[in-house]
Amino acid sequence: MPASNPFYLFNNQTTDGISNQGSLEIGGNREAIVQCYGTWDGANIIIQNRAFSLDPLTAPWLQLNDLSGNPFAFTSNGQQSISGISQNEPVRAVLSNAGASTSITVVVRYT
Repeated sequence: MPASNPFYLFNNQTTDGISNQGSLEIGGNREAIVQCYGTWDGANIIIQNRAFSLDPLTAPWLQLNDLSGNPFAFTSNGQQSISGISQNEPVRAVLSNAGASTSITVVVRYT
């Protein structure tokens, strides 16, 4: 079942971790934007997905790249458009290097 709009992968996450996965309902005229914001204190966020054509329960998680081949990775507040993935493909966020004051929110909004 597709996630609601917007949906949160992290909401004020303070420690290293892996978010719950969301399923992107994109395709046709629908696109999405990943927004990351909060207090970073040295933290990093990457966005991963699973290949739609493979079994979603056993396929490995891979770093999601934009159309230019650049990874969806954040070290400060920002946003990136999602494109080039299949409708209802699972996505998640991974937070690493959290500092003492890290508090990060990662939200996906449909446009």
